[in-house]
Amino acid sequence: MTEVATGRVIQEVQAAMTIAKRCPRDATAAVERIRKACTRTRLAEQAIYQYPRGGTKVSGPSIRLAEVMAQNWGNLDFGIVEVEQRNGESDVMAYCWDLETNTRQTKVFTVKHERHTRNGITKLTDPRDIYEMVANQGARRMRACILGVIPGDIQDVAVEQCDKTLAGDSSEPIEDRIRKMVAAFANYSVTPEMIEARIGHKLEAMDVRELLALGRIHNSLRDEMSTREKWFDIAASETVQSHIEQAAKKTQADVPQTPEENVAEQAAFNLRDAYTVRLDNASDLAEVQNLLKGIEVDVGTGNLSPAHHQQLKKVADQAFTRISRKVEQHTEPPLDPPTPEEVADNQPEAGQARNAEIFCQRIADAASMEVIDRIKTNILTCVGTGDLTQRQSQELHKLIAGREEKM
Repeated sequence: MTEVATGRVIQEVQAAMTIAKRCPRDATAAVERIRKACTRTRLAEQAIYQYPRGGTKVSGPSIRLAEVMAQNWGNLDFGIVEVEQRNGESDVMAYCWDLETNTRQTKVFTVKHERHTRNGITKLTDPRDIYEMVANQGARRMRACILGVIPGDIQDVAVEQCDKTLAGDSSEPIEDRIRKMVAAFANYSVTPEMIEARIGHKLEAMDVRELLALGRIHNSLRDEMSTREKWFDIAASETVQSHIEQAAKKTQADVPQTPEENVAEQAAFNLRDAYTVRLDNASDLAEVQNLLKGIEVDVGTGNLSPAHHQQLKKVADQAFTRISRKVEQHTEPPLDPPTPEEVADNQPEAGQARNAEIFCQRIADAASMEVIDRIKTNILTCVGTGDLTQRQSQELHKLIAGREEKM
C-alpha cells in the first residue's frame, strides 16, 4: 500500500509539472489579474499587516494578500502539511512550489500544543484547538514561502493597488480626515492621547488603513456595541496628560503675568468652576453632551485654556459613568459584547459564544438594511479583535442572508 501511495503522489507531481510546462503563465496577464483583485475594498482592508515596534511601524503583505497573489500568479502549489503529531507538539511543513520554474520554498517547524495567556501557559487537548493553533502558525510560514517565490516587484504592484483602493476617489487630504476622526471620537470622551497610545505613534504618522480601523471602532461605539475602555488605555492616557499639565503649570509659574492676564485667568477659572458644577449636577447623557459642546466653543474662543479643557473632560467622564450606572440599574442589560473583565482570560470561548448569541438576537430584531450593514461592520470588528471566531462569523452571515431575504 505504501508503494502504491508513493507512486500515485509521484504521478500527480509529474502531471502537474507537465501541465505547467505546456501552459506557461502569461506574466502580463497575471499581473493584471492581481491588480484587478486588489481593487476589491474588503481585500484591500486586509491586505497589509502592521504593528508598532521601537517607535516605528512594521508592515508587509498579509496572508490573505499572499494567497490572492499566488492564485492569480498561477502554476503554484502551496499549502501546509502536518508531518507528525506526538508528545504535545506537531511537526509541520509549509511550502510553495513554482511548478513552471521548479523554484521551491519550504519551512519546517514545530508547534507546541499550548496557548500563552496572562495567567500562564494553557495546555491544549481539544483536537479543534490543536488544529486551529497549527493552522494559524502554518499560515504565517506559508505566507513567507509564497512571498519567497513570487517576484518582489509583483508584490509591490499589489500593495500599491491596495493603497489606491483604500484611498478611493476622495480628494480630501488625510490630515483633514484625521482631524475629523479625532473630533468624532471626542463625542465619546476619547482623547488624541488615547488614540496615539492605541496605534503606537503620533497622529501625524497615521495612514489610511489605521484611519479605516479607527472608523470601525467609532462605528462600534456609535452603535453601542462596545465601550471606549475596550479599545483604549484610559489610565495610560490620563498619566501622560497629568505630566503635560504639570509641565505647563511649571512653565507658567516661571513667567510673570500682567494685570490683564490675571483678570483673564481668573475669568477662565470661574468659567471652569461653573462648568464643573453643571456637569456634577447633570441628570442625563444629552445634557452632558451639550455641556461638552459649550466647552469646546469656549476653548476655541480662548475663554478656557487647554488645561481647563482636559480637567473638564475628566469631570465629564465621571458624569458619563455616574449617569450610565443609574440607567443600567433601571433598564435591562444591553445586548453588547462582553468587556474583558466579564470574560476570564482562560475562558475566551465563553465570551465568544455570548457575543454570537447577542449578534443572533440583533439580527432577528433588525428592521432595516441600514441596521444590517451596521451589524456586518461590528461582526468584522469583533473577528479582528478575537471576540468572535471565523466559524461564528460565517454562521452569523448565514443568518443575515436569511434575514435580508425576508426584508
